[in-house]
Amino acid sequence: MNLTVAQINKIYNTTVFRWLHTATGLIFLGALEFIVPPELAPYTTPPSYQLSSGYDAVTCTYPCTTRNRTTTGSGVVPKRAIDQTPEEGFHVLSVQRMKDYYNWRELNESLGEGATVSVLATIEQTFSENDNYLWDAKQFQSFRRRMTSTKGPIGSCDSDKWYNCIEGNLDIQWILALARDARSTFWSVPWSPFSNPFLKYVRDLAADKNAPDVHSISYLNAESEVHPDQMALFNSEVCKLGLRGITVIVASGDDGAPGKEGCKGGPNRECKLTASFPANCPFVTTVGATMGPEKSLNAEEVALSPTDKNTDWSAWDPSSAGAFSTFFPRPSWQYRVVKKYLSSPYNVAPGNTNTSGRAYPDVSFMGYHYEIFLNGTNVTVSGTSASAPAFASLITLINGIRMKRGLHKLGFLNPLLYNKILSKSSYNDIVTGNNTCCMGGKLCCPHGWYTAPGWDPVTGLGTPNIGKWLDILLTDFHLPLTKTPGPKSE
Repeated sequence: MNLTVAQINKIYNTTVFRWLHTATGLIFLGALEFIVPPELAPYTTPPSYQLSSGYDAVTCTYPCTTRNRTTTGSGVVPKRAIDQTPEEGFHVLSVQRMKDYYNWRELNESLGEGATVSVLATIEQTFSENDNYLWDAKQFQSFRRRMTSTKGPIGSCDSDKWYNCIEGNLDIQWILALARDARSTFWSVPWSPFSNPFLKYVRDLAADKNAPDVHSISYLNAESEVHPDQMALFNSEVCKLGLRGITVIVASGDDGAPGKEGCKGGPNRECKLTASFPANCPFVTTVGATMGPEKSLNAEEVALSPTDKNTDWSAWDPSSAGAFSTFFPRPSWQYRVVKKYLSSPYNVAPGNTNTSGRAYPDVSFMGYHYEIFLNGTNVTVSGTSASAPAFASLITLINGIRMKRGLHKLGFLNPLLYNKILSKSSYNDIVTGNNTCCMGGKLCCPHGWYTAPGWDPVTGLGTPNIGKWLDILLTDFHLPLTKTPGPKSE
């Protein structure tokens, strides 16, 4: 349905303004308040008009004669910052170190050919082809190919806009390194303070008959900032994608147990444990992050959290986020492991903490000091924005080999990840660390979540022992039928 601005103003009893995004110069149309007529309410999807800090201001430019408001962006932000020049004690995670630590044995059969993978980009994030040349030259002494495809508007990251390429370069360079023969897509969704980029993304995928098989999302909103109907719609669309054999992987966030909402404000703000969207959705696979192996193959792998070193880079150290959704109920496949954690001595959260909802993360992956090229320079980045696309590369690689063997794609992962077909020895159990702090330790709460044997809301089930995963997942396996646990059966 197409309506004029005048018709919208009349139907919804509102005034549509023209808004200027001061950082990009983009113009948006939107209203601050509106009323949905009762006869239209059953057929109307609530817009994403809950706005929060996290991006540059958008300022009303026309009409401004009666109301001139300044508000801030949707709060969708890349969840990690660039580290500074290496100092003494600074360790960098290389592609080979990751493969060696996780028993990621090379398989001549495939490096992902035939498989497809996509990364979501929004809030003006893009990637640099020049940096990709440099990355490939360092990793493989040659540049074999360009990005297979791009979707949506692709912005610029010239020398004065290098920050627009942090997320995109990280995602693409590591996917090119880990599943380098897969066909990859950089899927850009324009950012607007009046729309939900996540919902648009999955709807675009639903409409695409040739949508990629694996998707990595490294952005978030606080759960409380997103309308429940929009979260439900997103989750429903992802569920349908799973039925098509499509996997959606989401970063858990870098602000620990407090989450994006809990880490807002000044140092005297109240500590509270909050969830983020879309990490909270049951039909996505949410990935936390670890650290340690970047130092050596013999180092213990622990939860990613702010270090106690007084260095330039430690001020940006992420904290692997984990939470319990207050909107989505806990899915059946994780009832047993979550119940075990909640009844263990490792659960020291306040008694009034809501722990009945969907718990995350599901799994974790290394997420500290990834090397990338940015603006022609070799730098490092950290966080679940690194661990999520790396994990997506693993699933893409497995898909490629399975399809070559005539097997189905993995699709929706979570029932498989929690099933006993992947034994405890298939995971590296992370038992050291916590996520009580926000990024950089700028706020550390007296309570939060702690790692434990088995699943925990810091690193999930742990990180994969990839060699053992391949022994199972490259076969024509079938999940055994088991009694579905739930509140009544427990």
